Order: sequence, then C-alpha cells, then structure tokens
Amino acid sequence: MHDIFRFGSIMEGLVFIAVQSVILAVVLFYEYRRKALEEKQKDLKSLIFDLEMYVKHKHKH
Repeated sequence: MHDIFRFGSIMEGLVFIAVQSVILAVVLFYEYRRKALEEKQKDLKSLIFDLEMYVKHKHKH
C-alpha cells in the first residue's frame, strides 16, 4: 500500500506538501507586493506628470 507514496511515510509526505504550500504562499505574497508597488509607482509618475503639466500651463498665462 505504501508503494503508492514516493515518501517513506505519510507523515513525510504531509511535511513535504506543507513546505511546498508555504513556499508557494511566500512567492504569491511577494508577487502581489511587487504588483502593488508597480501600481503605486505608476500613480506617482502620473501625479508628477500632472504637476509638471500644471506648472507649464500656469507659466504660459
């Protein structure tokens, strides 16, 4: 029956799955953080751009 498992015992299999899940969770968390940071950078860039346009526009008048 235990030949189905690649691991020595069911416990080792569960530990392996738990470790894989933790690694996946960490990777997904960092991916999410990176995406959120990219969004913030885009917002900042557009804000700076808007300010520059506003200043240039004000200069013309």
